[in-house]
Amino acid sequence: MITRKPLVASVVGMDGCGKSSTFRGALNTLADRIRVVGISDQVLSGGPDEPLRERLDIPLSRSAQIIGRFAKGLRWQRLYKNLKFIELTQRTRIRDYVTIHDPPDVILTDGQPLVNCAAWSVAHFYKEDLLGDDEELFQALRYLAGEETIPLRELPRYLRRAWPLALLNLLRLGRFRLPDLIFLLDLDPAVAVARIHARGKPLQAHET
Repeated sequence: MITRKPLVASVVGMDGCGKSSTFRGALNTLADRIRVVGISDQVLSGGPDEPLRERLDIPLSRSAQIIGRFAKGLRWQRLYKNLKFIELTQRTRIRDYVTIHDPPDVILTDGQPLVNCAAWSVAHFYKEDLLGDDEELFQALRYLAGEETIPLRELPRYLRRAWPLALLNLLRLGRFRLPDLIFLLDLDPAVAVARIHARGKPLQAHET
């Protein structure tokens, strides 16, 4: 029997743009009509005859949740990003597991590991003008996606400037694949920052 791969869609955008609220609303709407798995701080699944429920039975779902919760409480940005990278790697493996072992009609993700890591690893690694060499950027994305292996001659540079990317690529810890659909929530940065401050909560490391 041939199993059809689920459609993978991701909701992305800057902090404060309403990404998580949009994700939850879309997940509930989809679950009324088709079988769906949502990957966010929790892994949820449901469908027309199955109310949305948390899926702690899926490998790595519990540890990803714990690591993500711990990372949010950190104030040191570098440690936050390292732990967040581990969480995103686990989310990628959760997506792969669901795709193979329990495929729904749609997998919906709150954020997207490749987009997140591209913003961190690529932009941090290339401190020069990012518009100067698009091929360099695309090359780093191919490394993140596991499509190519970092050559030995380039390895010292990546280990020095973007070691999480190098570790992911060399050890094949996860393949940060692009989704089938990306929904980018576009919001004025000033409005997003104002919404974050309006929460009345301490800023997280990545929000400073």
